[in-house]
Amino acid sequence: MEETDTVMAEVRGGSRGPPKDPILDPPLAEVDRVSQQYLPLSTSCSAMYFTLESLNQ
Repeated sequence: MEETDTVMAEVRGGSRGPPKDPILDPPLAEVDRVSQQYLPLSTSCSAMYFTLESLNQ
């Protein structure tokens, strides 16, 4: 995995990271923000599901 990260850094031209896209960055930032809002709910739902699933066995 580390080798893959090294190769990707070389392809991108060092540690600069991916180029910024002025068209896609704002919508993707909104998706990330909303995803972070739902993270506690999704984590709790997942825990409840696996708890109920383990009771069934």
